[in-house]
Amino acid sequence: MPLRQQEAALTDEYQSIMASCTIEFDGRTLNLYGIQKYFEHPDRAVRRAAVAAYSGFYASHEQRLEEIWQSLIEIRNQMGRNLGFEDYIPLGYMEQSRTDYGEEEVAAFRRQVLEELVPACSRFYEAQRRRLGLEKLCFHDEKVIFPDGNAKPAGDEDFMTGTARRMYREMSPETGEFIDFMLDHQLLDLKNRPGKASTGYMTSLPSLKAPFVFSCFNGTIFDMQVLTHELGHAFAGYMAMRSQPVSEYYGESTDIAEIHSMSMEQFAYPYAEWFFGPDADKFRFAHLQEALTFVPFGVAVDEFQHICYRNPSLTPRQRTLEWKKLEEKYLPWRDYDGDEFFGRGGWWYHKLHIYLYPFYYINYTLTTMGAMEYKSWAARDREGAWQSYLKLCRSGGSLGYLATLQQAGLTVPFGPGAVKKAVDYPCSILLEAIEQEG
Repeated sequence: MPLRQQEAALTDEYQSIMASCTIEFDGRTLNLYGIQKYFEHPDRAVRRAAVAAYSGFYASHEQRLEEIWQSLIEIRNQMGRNLGFEDYIPLGYMEQSRTDYGEEEVAAFRRQVLEELVPACSRFYEAQRRRLGLEKLCFHDEKVIFPDGNAKPAGDEDFMTGTARRMYREMSPETGEFIDFMLDHQLLDLKNRPGKASTGYMTSLPSLKAPFVFSCFNGTIFDMQVLTHELGHAFAGYMAMRSQPVSEYYGESTDIAEIHSMSMEQFAYPYAEWFFGPDADKFRFAHLQEALTFVPFGVAVDEFQHICYRNPSLTPRQRTLEWKKLEEKYLPWRDYDGDEFFGRGGWWYHKLHIYLYPFYYINYTLTTMGAMEYKSWAARDREGAWQSYLKLCRSGGSLGYLATLQQAGLTVPFGPGAVKKAVDYPCSILLEAIEQEG
C-alpha cells in the first residue's frame, strides 16, 4: 500500500501538470487539446508553430516529467520484486488481467506489425506527401490528409451530440435505448473548457448500471471519435451491466474493451454524411488511415515500456534515445523538421498511458485487429457482424481473452498471418483510393 500511495501521488502530479497547461497561441489561451486543433490548420507555418508550442510545453517540464517517470519505474519494479518477480513486467500483465497470453505472444504480434503494416503505412504517407504537393512530409503535416483541408464537423457540440442520438437510434434497437439513457440522464461531459483535464475516457457507476463519458471536444474529426470510441466503451458497459448476473463481470479485460470502442467507430461509417455532410468520404478515408497508421505507434509505446522496466539503470537521455530508435523502426516516415525536443525522442512524454496505465497501450493495437476484422465481416454480412458484436458486448468480463474472442468468432491476433488477415481489406480500400488519385 505505501508503494501504491507513492504511485498515485506521482500519477496525480503528472495529470496536474497536463491539466495546468496554458499555451498562448493565435491570440487565445489554449490547453493541450485546444492547441492540437491547429495541427490540422491549412497554413503549414501555423501547423509548424502549433507543434513547436506543443513541444515547448513538454520541453519546459522535461526535468520533472523524467523524475516522475524514473520514480514510477523504481516503485513499480519494487512492486514486482515484492511478489517474487525480477521487475514489474509480469505484474503489469497481471494488472491488465492477461491470464492466457504473455510477453512472447505480444512480441510476436509486434513483429507482424513491423513486417505487414509498417510498409503499408509508409505507402500511405508517401501518397499523402504527393497529394499535398510537398517535397517532404513532416510531422506537422501528418494530420493534414487533403490539400483542401480535412473533414470538419457540420455543426457545433450540440449538433454533434444530437446527431449521435439520431445515429444510435437508427443503428439498432439496443443502441437507441442506450443513447437515450445516456443523454436523458446527463451521462456525457464532452464540451471543452479552461482547466478541464485534457483526456477522454469512459467509466462506470455500477450501482446505477450507468456508464459515464468524459472528454473535450475540439471541433475536429476527433469529436466524432469521442462519440463513437468512448460511446462504444459505454455501450458495451451498458449491455454487460444488463446481461451479466454479478457486478464483477460488468467490466471486461482491457484487451477486449478496446474492440468495443474501435469497432463502434467502424460501424458508424455509414452515417458519416450526417456528421460531415459533403466531407463524409474525406472523414472515412482519413479516419481509416489514422486507425491503421496508429498501430505502429502503439506497438512502439508497448516496446518502450518493456525497455524501461527491464533496464531501470538507463539515464533519462538514454531512455529518450531508445524512443527515437523505436520511431526509426516503427515510424520510418516521421520527420520533426528540426524540432529539437521531439527530434531527439521527446514525443513519448505526451502519452499519458505510459505514466498512468502501464502496458495498457498494446490493447489499442491488438483490438484494432478485431475492429478491422469486423469491418471486413460487415462488408460481407452486416447483420452477422453486428450480432457477433452484441454477443461480445454482453459477455462483459465473464470469459478470458481467448475464450471471449472464440465466442464472438474473432481471430486471435498472435498467430501467424493474423495481422495480414485483419488489415488486408482496410488497406486495400485505402490503396485503391490512392491509385485513383493518379
